[in-house]
Amino acid sequence: METILQFTEGQQGNGQETEEEGKPPLKKRKHNRVRTGCFTCRKRKKKCDEKQPHCVGCIRNKLKCIYPTKWNERLPSNFVLEEQEYHEPLDYKKKKPLKRLKVDNAPDDLFGVIVLNKYSQQQQQQQPESVTPISSVFSDSEESNDALDENDMPLVVQTPAETPTFASIWADTSLIGFGKYLPNIQLSLEDAELYSHCVKNFMEMISMPHSHPLLSPTKLWIELASRSPILTDVYLSCGATYLACANDGNQEIARKYQQMAEEKYDSAVKSLMDAIANNNIDLDSNWLMTAGLILCLRDRSHGLNGSRCAKHVAFVYNLIQRRMAKLSVEDERLATPEERLLMESFVFNYSSSLMTCSKQDVLTLPAPSELFAKVGRWLQQPIYENCDVAWMNNPVLGSALSSFEVMSKLIDLLRRHFEFGPEEDKYIGDSEFWQTIFTLQNDITEVDKFNAENNASLALLMTNQSLYFALRSNLAVSIVTINACKILMEKMMNPSLPAFVPKIQKLVADSMHELNAYMPSDNYSSSVALLGIFICGTAIMNKQDQISLCDNLTSIENCASRYVALNTVGVLTKSWEREKLDETEFGDKGYKCFDLLFDRTTLESIHF
Repeated sequence: METILQFTEGQQGNGQETEEEGKPPLKKRKHNRVRTGCFTCRKRKKKCDEKQPHCVGCIRNKLKCIYPTKWNERLPSNFVLEEQEYHEPLDYKKKKPLKRLKVDNAPDDLFGVIVLNKYSQQQQQQQPESVTPISSVFSDSEESNDALDENDMPLVVQTPAETPTFASIWADTSLIGFGKYLPNIQLSLEDAELYSHCVKNFMEMISMPHSHPLLSPTKLWIELASRSPILTDVYLSCGATYLACANDGNQEIARKYQQMAEEKYDSAVKSLMDAIANNNIDLDSNWLMTAGLILCLRDRSHGLNGSRCAKHVAFVYNLIQRRMAKLSVEDERLATPEERLLMESFVFNYSSSLMTCSKQDVLTLPAPSELFAKVGRWLQQPIYENCDVAWMNNPVLGSALSSFEVMSKLIDLLRRHFEFGPEEDKYIGDSEFWQTIFTLQNDITEVDKFNAENNASLALLMTNQSLYFALRSNLAVSIVTINACKILMEKMMNPSLPAFVPKIQKLVADSMHELNAYMPSDNYSSSVALLGIFICGTAIMNKQDQISLCDNLTSIENCASRYVALNTVGVLTKSWEREKLDETEFGDKGYKCFDLLFDRTTLESIHF
């Protein structure tokens, strides 16, 4: 293969190079890639894999791929992106097949098709005796980044050759025949595109930078796709949802992918409901819980409201209750990596849905005290021991797990005390309200202490900037969330409290510092902090801070959270403008944005 450094002079017919007199021989560069990538990827500020003549990024996004004529040529200032159709499938690296696993016969009543559970079982993950130090994974070196890219794709258990034909099994989905991306399954070119974007983009966007790499959705959830055609259709819907968001500048393309997303979504939900109604499904399988949570995240990324997401949360909680009922009190079995990811994802979706769902949906969701008592056994023990910080074992919330527990309890108290009446079962009276407030004040003090200790310990990791910033950005989520809890608690204790009081403004200023310093637009940690950011935003009085918050949210690069962020900005902006208008006409008696925390109509129109 030729090197990118071209020698235009001194070439002889026999291939040997000549040297000019008096000059030392030129040394060939060791690399053979244009490190800056094609002009198209550079214009889009995306990493280019530098495959020629067309890189994967340009094929995937249907853009004309143009490479520089010289290896160090700069991007022309007038370079314009051009669309181009490609008639070639995306080419991804494949893993070597794993050794065939010995599995037990599955019961006949699992999903109605014994083959799926008998031959498509995933190898049970065990606690490794030694794990590579996480610092090496987050190394700044180019070599380690390349190595990480090599291992992006999932390891999938290959189905034995004697397995009966899958044609009838997968007939109700879009996946039929021999496999390319999934074992024994062929994806059409269209579905291959959707699946690849779910794997490489959507899953990446719900993976947090602080997490232990072996606990991320890109590692664990992708491997479950072979378990059920229903889950695979869910993934295809997520891939289409991502493409609709990524192409929001082109209404025709965005509409096409949005329609695809709805079709795959409807197919998955219908198949899921039919399977459950006919008792043809294993209700204790991890893939089923994953499907419920992914559907919730997909609806969230689509900008749908809290009630829509709460339906998925209630469904998953019923599955958790089933699993909990089968565990004895003495059972000290450690959570598997899959279970840890599932339970944390559930906690995140639960807290967000609890704030924005309807009053009727609150009746279907568990109280936080009941919930955390049940899922605590899956969240307390570390999965991997030799981590730089223990909360790398929390793949979704990280250091913010306790902050979200406090937030959930506060929101539950907010709704049950102010929204329900004494004659209703969910109602919390004054005595219990204040007792709960005092208890939560102690919890907040403990979280503040935890955050301060972690902030000090992370300073020791600053020699590795990538690792430090990945962890510090997650700690910022915890700080912003617990500050939001303090703001919400003050408002609950005194509903007429104005936002301009010094205590509130100090919390707003601290939160804005965390947002601006540690959660830039390309850092996905901000995706899980949107509820806390919204609460802080209702109390912002300074025009410059309002502009800064809007700029931060509107520039979020995470497509899975873009609509959520834009909806949040829309609600806050209208409320700030209304407050300013009313202040001119009515003075202090006019509308206050801070009162949004009690405005159920507005809150139930969005989701976090």
